[in-house]
Amino acid sequence: MCEIVISGYGPYDAPDFLSALQPCEARKGGLAAPLDGPIAIAAAPQEGGMGCEGGVSAACIVNSGQKLKTPKEILEGSVLMVGSGEECEPGGWVVSAVCPRCGHHVSLVKHGCGLISCPQCSKKWARRAAERAAARLWGALHARAATWKPRHITFDLDELSWNAAKKKASDIGCTGGVLVLHPWRLKDEYRAMFEMMAERTGMNRYDIAKQSGIGMDAFRWSPHCHVMAYGRFKDVRNGSEIFEYRNIRRMNSQHGAEGALMYLFGHTFMPLTKNGKCYRYFGICSPQKLKPEWTGSCTDSLKCPECQAEMVEEGTNNLILYKRYIALGWHMIAMPLRKARGAPPPHASRVIQDKPEPFAAWS
Repeated sequence: MCEIVISGYGPYDAPDFLSALQPCEARKGGLAAPLDGPIAIAAAPQEGGMGCEGGVSAACIVNSGQKLKTPKEILEGSVLMVGSGEECEPGGWVVSAVCPRCGHHVSLVKHGCGLISCPQCSKKWARRAAERAAARLWGALHARAATWKPRHITFDLDELSWNAAKKKASDIGCTGGVLVLHPWRLKDEYRAMFEMMAERTGMNRYDIAKQSGIGMDAFRWSPHCHVMAYGRFKDVRNGSEIFEYRNIRRMNSQHGAEGALMYLFGHTFMPLTKNGKCYRYFGICSPQKLKPEWTGSCTDSLKCPECQAEMVEEGTNNLILYKRYIALGWHMIAMPLRKARGAPPPHASRVIQDKPEPFAAWS
């Protein structure tokens, strides 16, 4: 039996599955390098960035030679939605996958531009970024930094900025997690139509809107933030007219958190700079506090989105495998003690008095 690994370097043939379970040496380039086996030990990347998280080419941001900085507040008209650009031409290999149980068919095509603005390549970036974000989110549980499972909540923002989102999350009671900023919402006059099309086609309603003739005109500027975080959340009184936040659901598994994050990353904004971020970690999930012992990648079988059965190549019984991010040994980083500022306290005197001097009131 032969397996096929779907990656950026084409199919990968192995005589059997057991022979592919041996670890291999790390190659230069980390997770972007081709694999000789399912495990490729590599140094932990800096998370939260566009280049490290999704393997997106640096060519997606055109820099004129000046050092650009992400503004504190993102204004309307200054950012574009992920996957709202032109789709690149498919090239290389094409694999047709079919589910042996329900007959669901999927076509896997290699897209090589690597731009986050490409409708096809942005999905690959969103999947890889969601794998890393979900692994770090669940790493807080493995490190025993949190007791209860994280929640997915959302709240509105007066301005689209990271500082405002962090402050609002802290006021609600979040102790750490992942922040995802969303500048847009679907307009009310188009929401019902795109939701109906999504139910019939099985596609994402935001992808349908971006690929339709309406395009970005189907969205309105409405800054809000999605948070997957731990904490003891603020109670909202019944009948209160003040909207604090909306509790969407509790994330019961890392796989569920990964799927939700991939959905959220699919319609966020593209970073303004090369090292910009469209999501950030905070609190106990920040890279300054939570760290894995090592990171790498492994191969996993492609599952059917309808019945979760393992899909095979059409016309054969060959399993279809893909590279997946893994991280082990999550632990909290011990923060060093800070030295007190100012002059050091004077040394204690070693002179011992035989008899204390009397006070004036005693005489």
